[in-house]
Amino acid sequence: MVHNRKIYAPLDDSVVTVIHKKPRFIRRSRGYVPEPIHCEISGQTSILAMGSDLKNAFAMNKGSEVLVGPHIGDLQNASTHATLEWTIDRYEKLFSIQPEKIIVDSHPQFFSSHLGERIGKSSQISVIPVQHHHAHIASVMAEHNLEGPVLGIAMDGTGYGPDGSVWGGEFLLCKGNQYQRLAHIHEAPLPGGEKAVSEPWRQALWYIRNYYGNDIPPVYQDWMNRLPKGWEILDKALQSTMPMIQATSCGRLFDAVGSLLGLGMIHTYDAQIAIALESLCGDEKGILLDYNYDGRILDFTPTVQSIMDGIVKGESKAHLSASFHKTVAIALCETSADLMERYNISDAAISGGVFQNRKLVELIYRAWHVGNLYMNEAVPSNDGGLALGQLWIGNQK
Repeated sequence: MVHNRKIYAPLDDSVVTVIHKKPRFIRRSRGYVPEPIHCEISGQTSILAMGSDLKNAFAMNKGSEVLVGPHIGDLQNASTHATLEWTIDRYEKLFSIQPEKIIVDSHPQFFSSHLGERIGKSSQISVIPVQHHHAHIASVMAEHNLEGPVLGIAMDGTGYGPDGSVWGGEFLLCKGNQYQRLAHIHEAPLPGGEKAVSEPWRQALWYIRNYYGNDIPPVYQDWMNRLPKGWEILDKALQSTMPMIQATSCGRLFDAVGSLLGLGMIHTYDAQIAIALESLCGDEKGILLDYNYDGRILDFTPTVQSIMDGIVKGESKAHLSASFHKTVAIALCETSADLMERYNISDAAISGGVFQNRKLVELIYRAWHVGNLYMNEAVPSNDGGLALGQLWIGNQK
């Protein structure tokens, strides 16, 4: 259909998948907004939660009814910035809501956070920052009315940690508006910083150098010859003592493994290589690969090394991908079981973009054996559901 009429209120299509026999949102927008989500929140304070800078969707409440806004998208340019501001203003007028406090992501460089601070300053209301992964878990707690303590398993690409580091593979003890980091997956560098997010070959190259040193097997010499122009400069940096940003990111782990299996070097769309990695499994069952867990750090470095060894031996890539998914699922379950027993927790919640992986979630439900497991149903587990968690935490602050 072609026309030149002005779009008054932009509204993207919704995207839904089925995971563990239930529909799950990838994007909640057309056909679902502005239908409210009922949450057992106390008081009548109206709150505006700004969401994230990726897959942005804000939220505001009227009593215990939460209105999660439409999918705005990634806040990368002036047009989406303007759309976010306009849509927030429209919702406030349309539903007669006057926010009394504003909740923002704690990332100091997010546009959504800066906008929230600007709105708070102009309206003379308080602005409260909330940690990214805590908000992910709180979105599940809000949906299922979980007061806590809850073990939150937050697995995504990257989020700003309170210590200034990059988080993305977290086990959190959540109760009310408080949280405690109990464990996390291993740290790995992001060579080139933000570039490593869109170019997974960078971290994959680190895994190769970290394991093989200068004795690179022929199959990975061929892999390195297919790298983008200028890769040798980064390779030299990896072999030096140059400091690099470290991240405990499960999303980057999936990207790196996909790149090592030859599924791509650079993303042309979000999660491209991780999606290909899931698809590669096919009907393969896979086997449990090595990993380490010391009660604090869940280390998948041995898993990655086993996969590289498999490639060198000529093993099926589908088998290796399935083995990776099985290993991550079982490791997450066993780590969760240990923490729930140690800290006397009976409920657990999983959230974050990694849990849009259907195969991974199905394997987790199959291997889960301690306590109750909850995940997002009313909002996406990716950053599109973050504002619901922010609002739920803000209601208790």
